[in-house]
Amino acid sequence: MTHINVIEVNQDTQIQKSNKQYLESLGDFTAESFIVTAETEKQVSDTLRAIKLSIKEIVERRKEITKGIDEAKSNAMAQQKLLVEPMEIMERQLKNKLNFYLDEKGRIQEGLERKLREEKIEALKKEQEEILEQAEINKSDLALEDAADIDDEIAQVKEEPIIKKDVSVRSNFSSVHRRETWHVVVEKFEELPEMYKMVNQKLLDNSVRGKTGLREIPGCRIFSKKDISSRK
Repeated sequence: MTHINVIEVNQDTQIQKSNKQYLESLGDFTAESFIVTAETEKQVSDTLRAIKLSIKEIVERRKEITKGIDEAKSNAMAQQKLLVEPMEIMERQLKNKLNFYLDEKGRIQEGLERKLREEKIEALKKEQEEILEQAEINKSDLALEDAADIDDEIAQVKEEPIIKKDVSVRSNFSSVHRRETWHVVVEKFEELPEMYKMVNQKLLDNSVRGKTGLREIPGCRIFSKKDISSRK
């Protein structure tokens, strides 16, 4: 049976080492130069056992020392989850509700923009009718040219895109706004251009990122996600 001796590592920590005296009795023994023979095989067996027990006892002692730390860490993580999880659920719910509200607010603003454009077109048409009436009365070719120019104006107004302005919420203490990020998911790998096959997800992500990113890649479904960003 091996003897267990306690050796001091530093002022605060002690570890148990199995068969210390036996290992010390080997002197300048080194495994690198040792040759196993029929005469030494038992010595090798004893030495391996002594090493194994020493390592095991050192590890067990380390576990005893860190057990309290591990338990404290586990308890702290459990407390963190208990406190943070309800807030994260609330945050997700509020973000979803705010996203819905901002979508509605954006649609209302877009509707107002469309209404203003329609009113502008109606005003131009009314102006054109008045010019045509005067042209008929005065037999003026110049007035007819003015009326034709209004047709060009109306066409330009119709072609003007309605810019969707992203909406934000501001208070005396905070402000939130939305950022739109684009994402890509491969749906038909065989239709992908060769440069995207492996699949190089990083290349795909970089290709669709930002307002000027690609919006069509064969074999992929490209979509955007909206998230709420809050700052003080």
